[in-house]
Amino acid sequence: GSRVDASEAAIILLPSYITVFTLDFSGSGLSEGDHVTLGWNE
Repeated sequence: GSRVDASEAAIILLPSYITVFTLDFSGSGLSEGDHVTLGWNE
């Protein structure tokens, strides 16, 4: 997944003042760069 996947939840939750944190790891979603494997290959 990526931060784009959370956009529907953000649209629903933000008007209720519920904080939504979204991110893209490097190389995922809309971010550029090398793919991150969370330590598997780093």
